Amino acid sequence: MYIQFQLQKVFAEKSGESSFFDPFNTKSEWYQTWQICELEALTEDHDLNQKVDWAKQGFSVIGSPYDAPSYGDNEEREINDPKISFNLPDLPEGKQIDIRLDIHWWESDSSTAKVRGAFTDSTLKVLMKAWEESGKDEQKAREELEKWLSNNGSDLIKTISRVADVSEQTWLKIGMEILPLFSLIVDVVRKNSDDYLWMHRFIFQIRKKDGVFEWRITSNNNVDEWKKAEKSEVIKLKGEDKDRENVAVATYICSVFD
Repeated sequence: MYIQFQLQKVFAEKSGESSFFDPFNTKSEWYQTWQICELEALTEDHDLNQKVDWAKQGFSVIGSPYDAPSYGDNEEREINDPKISFNLPDLPEGKQIDIRLDIHWWESDSSTAKVRGAFTDSTLKVLMKAWEESGKDEQKAREELEKWLSNNGSDLIKTISRVADVSEQTWLKIGMEILPLFSLIVDVVRKNSDDYLWMHRFIFQIRKKDGVFEWRITSNNNVDEWKKAEKSEVIKLKGEDKDRENVAVATYICSVFD
């Protein structure tokens, strides 16, 4: 059984502001990074202290590593990126798997490669080690992350230039409270890099009931009905930055196959 999830297309209702130096340039470049994890026991409020079994990070590869697709007002683009696919373990009767996926949207500027590099598994491994060695001291872990990103920028660019299909990559075995680290990565990067636009969160729930696999998605606080495998779900979500200079409608497609 496996899941395919992708951002199929983007409709830009509003895209940036004209530049003082070039008033005719009203386009913005948008790209995405993502963080996904399997939760041991999902709570209604998605408690940050929940333990995570497996986790992974990644980013959209169009325009990688330095730029991204550009959008003007009222312009739509089909991009099919990021595209995330992964296998699920066999489920015994009555067992349920809960998976959280966060899609972060950024406006590409001078730090796009740095942002993408922060959402690699290499970065996550470094931060996990710093978190444990510091006794879960957020400030010390933050300092270690900032230092590592600064010292390894060129190597990270080489890594993201060689990015492959996520389905061919191994998830990280975690067994710890990883959600605070996910938040820390986003916080560190957004304060020192490209403009952070918004985030779309998805909670996937997959279960085996009466010998049949079923699944549903929670997105933007909307909870879908349980459905059988071999079905696809189209999800449209709107995003806008705090000043409403960038406004978009994203079309995501999710399919679960038995």
